Amino acid sequence: MASNFRMLEKQTRNQPLISVITPSYNQAEFLEENILSVKNQDYPNIEHIIIDGGSKDGSLEIIERYANDLTWISEPDNGQSHAINKGFKMAKGEIIGWINSDDYYLPRAVGNAIDVLTANSGVDLVYGYCAKVNENSHQTGLFKSPEFDRKLLFSNPNVIYQPAVFFRKALLDKVGLLDESLHYAMDFDLWVRMAKASDFKLIPEALAAFRFSSGCKSVADSQKFWQEVDGILRKNDDLNISRFYLALHKSKMVHMVWDRIRSPLLMKVRNRLFGFWDSDN
Repeated sequence: MASNFRMLEKQTRNQPLISVITPSYNQAEFLEENILSVKNQDYPNIEHIIIDGGSKDGSLEIIERYANDLTWISEPDNGQSHAINKGFKMAKGEIIGWINSDDYYLPRAVGNAIDVLTANSGVDLVYGYCAKVNENSHQTGLFKSPEFDRKLLFSNPNVIYQPAVFFRKALLDKVGLLDESLHYAMDFDLWVRMAKASDFKLIPEALAAFRFSSGCKSVADSQKFWQEVDGILRKNDDLNISRFYLALHKSKMVHMVWDRIRSPLLMKVRNRLFGFWDSDN
């Protein structure tokens, strides 16, 4: 027993520490699934940091149940971006993952990310596919990101899916924290800044599950999401984004239609126009 413990301790020391940041506010319904998805990874050196915004729905009881496996705080914040930045500042790991409390990792997600980053010293961010799940965690589709292409990323906020992203802390230190004035597209803003500074690499398999439901901010308030995207693209005027594309995705009517009808055919049209790489395969 003691020998096995020493072997595990040595293995842990030899593996880079990964810090996983989870912002949460009144997400007791999904929080335990999130925590267990990190806890049950087969990678031995993970720091899971939960930044709770002062939940009143039983979340703290869940967090306390797993306190030995977590670093956590619970206090009011100024929104999700502010909460995530708190976690980034607390992180001790060389590698960082960010998984919202209603999403969760799939088995071997962390190990796969570490393997690819270790084998590619010139790559500072890796990303994979995302399973699309509903409120009951039943998979309803798959978000399949394409191979890394800066031009595509710079013109499209739906190329890389945040739950399936892992990056080196050195890259975050280089480009800076999340823009706390953004509440919907802060991840896209970060990817743009990171892609200007380094290379990314696709891991062509599902690493995480993204809960695509009516409560999801980018779904419930899609117009606000696209307004922030518009501001990010215009701020980065060196990206040479098509004015037609900007005008199209800014259209309130376009988003109102696909948000409400959601027919399979309309979703395929939406995918082509706005770059949702969504497959049921």
